[in-house]
Amino acid sequence: NSLATGLEMGVLLFIMRKRLNGLVGREILNALWKGAIGCLLMAATLILWLGGSASMPVWIITLVGLLLGLVVYAGALIVMRTQEINIVIHAILRRTLRREA
Repeated sequence: NSLATGLEMGVLLFIMRKRLNGLVGREILNALWKGAIGCLLMAATLILWLGGSASMPVWIITLVGLLLGLVVYAGALIVMRTQEINIVIHAILRRTLRREA
């Protein structure tokens, strides 16, 4: 299934590039490698967490793992200054400030 999805994405990118007279390939690759680094850091953190939390209740392992994964991945994207995380942060701030007003 993953192979088919990857092939489909490649074909769709090829078609879109032709119809849009090019895509911003450099920006896409930049976001891709930054996301991959964030994923690797998150995976390493969760592997360490799972190795050290075997004696805890499952719900604590799950909850803390979820929070750890979120913080590490989002933190990595913030440190690497990805455009996508900036969009998410600004959207959250806009909604928060709108509710306070």
